[in-house]
Amino acid sequence: MPSRPRGTGFDLLHLGRRSPQGQLIQGYPKQRRCRRRSDFGVIRATDSAKPEDIVQDCLTLLRKEHTEGLQEHLACPPHAEAPSIRIGNDFIREQGPLAYAAGVLDVGARRVLPGHLLRRSQVLSLLQIAPDKYLERVSVTASSGEWAVLAWTLQRLSGRWTVSSVKRDATCNYPLPIRPHPRYAPETVVLAQIAALRKQRLYQAGVFHAAGASQMEMEQQQGSNMEDYIHCVALLQHLHHKAVLGEAALPTRSSFLQEVTLHYEPGVVVEGPAAVVARRTRFIWSLELNEEGCWQVIQYGYCQS
Repeated sequence: MPSRPRGTGFDLLHLGRRSPQGQLIQGYPKQRRCRRRSDFGVIRATDSAKPEDIVQDCLTLLRKEHTEGLQEHLACPPHAEAPSIRIGNDFIREQGPLAYAAGVLDVGARRVLPGHLLRRSQVLSLLQIAPDKYLERVSVTASSGEWAVLAWTLQRLSGRWTVSSVKRDATCNYPLPIRPHPRYAPETVVLAQIAALRKQRLYQAGVFHAAGASQMEMEQQQGSNMEDYIHCVALLQHLHHKAVLGEAALPTRSSFLQEVTLHYEPGVVVEGPAAVVARRTRFIWSLELNEEGCWQVIQYGYCQS
């Protein structure tokens, strides 16, 4: 059996190559695990640093929540204070350690990266999409247990590689879960509950509610009457709609707000206390992280704009 090739420092992915006979020879490892800071020195943002080195250093810094060190790798200067994010008719200012980097990191990245489990991270792919731009996909496990694939876009500016964006891959939302688990993101929980309501499986939808988040409590928190609440449920239970995730925010590290727009087929009439010809309706979901590390629904309601 051939010996395993030795790497020096920080190896690139061993990609498959073809022999003269045309057979695909698989290099190993197919996937590379990310290394801890103790395995190598701090990567400075210099001309000699490679794109994969920058991503590795960002992951290492964030394992210890060293958010200040991350700033030198960002393409855009960080905000002096967290920017306001509009969710429905309200403006939310996040309190998390990466709130200042909202212009570069999306809400999924801001949620899972602080204190993440570096030894569980894996580089899935590295692709040069332009002479001065790379895309690297890395699987990450948050300290809570949430799993995500993050797409890192790196751009060469002023002779060095910088992080221009980090976005959670939407394919992480599928397949939809049937019960809460630390692995699942709040976006996934929202989509799973909507899918259950659409199929009128109320018990299945209810398993994603936090303990004590009863219908009456939700109604009181929304400041709406029972008629509006029933109408809200009727909209969600309609079969002819498509749910699209919109803006999202982390008011705190253990709370999450998600805007969802339901697009209905033309001419659909939604029956309820106030029957309407539905086109699209915006909803707001509020979730919290429980003691077991699971995201659970506290309340939801439609946004009147």
